[in-house]
Amino acid sequence: MINLLLFFLAAQWVPSSLSSASFGQVIPGKIQSPGACRTKSGSSGDKYIDYDVMKAKSQYQCATACSENDKCNGWEWSESSGACEIWWNYAPEYEALDGYSCFMKDTYSSMRFSGYPVSAGRVLGGLFNGYSGHVDAACRTSSGENGDRGDEYDREDDFDDKYECANECTKKSNCRGFEWNDDNKRCELWWEYAPRYERKDDFYCFMKDTKGDDYYYNNYEGYSGAVCRTSNYMTGSNGNEYDVEYNVDMHECMDMCSKSRNCYGWEWSRSRKQCELWKEYAPKHVKAEDNYCFMKQRTDRD
Repeated sequence: MINLLLFFLAAQWVPSSLSSASFGQVIPGKIQSPGACRTKSGSSGDKYIDYDVMKAKSQYQCATACSENDKCNGWEWSESSGACEIWWNYAPEYEALDGYSCFMKDTYSSMRFSGYPVSAGRVLGGLFNGYSGHVDAACRTSSGENGDRGDEYDREDDFDDKYECANECTKKSNCRGFEWNDDNKRCELWWEYAPRYERKDDFYCFMKDTKGDDYYYNNYEGYSGAVCRTSNYMTGSNGNEYDVEYNVDMHECMDMCSKSRNCYGWEWSRSRKQCELWKEYAPKHVKAEDNYCFMKQRTDRD
């Protein structure tokens, strides 16, 4: 894949020349392998304070997860366990452990990652004219479901590539977007807007760019069935991290945030009809039924 090729061309491998002493300095913008990220004091850091952990099938997947979060300073990936550490604090040191890779962004040349494209795994326009979406991702409904054939989408099996699939959607005014699978050359034409996605290799999920209600979802990323949390999983408070508006529906909540340059995102409660307009980026979330947490995409605020 193009993004994967660019990733490895840009992020040069730095082979370890260390002996069993095995500690050294991380070179910003380059992958240190073998190498496990370490703090300035040489420790492995503290979970939830220095980093969070997720599972990743590959080093590329781990890098992509970090690239999609502007508060991530770097990542560590373990080949044996698949553990991907998303580092919020900068790790200037590494320990040369076999099967580990450590990467920190180049803080001097860019506010974003310089070691690989920030669009790796997520392409916001450009690949298909008039569409925004995700590479290596399958389309999902607002509740995270696959959707039903005949309701949310129809399937076409006679296209040769993703571009033909995109063209077919473009020709149909009632088509909101498409999903393409490279393996079985399956094209799904979505009649309902799919605001969410699930990461899957060799899938493409792209929705048409619009200026209607769907425009808001195109410019937000977040979670249905979740409440927003700060970087240390705190709720925040009214007047500090966010301002509260009462007795509003979800679209009114989105609209208020979209019209304010000082709003980073919103949380809405269906049961309370309560809208929190966040004045800082909320990188965490906690599952909570009938709640919604969405943050503006960085490119929308920048």
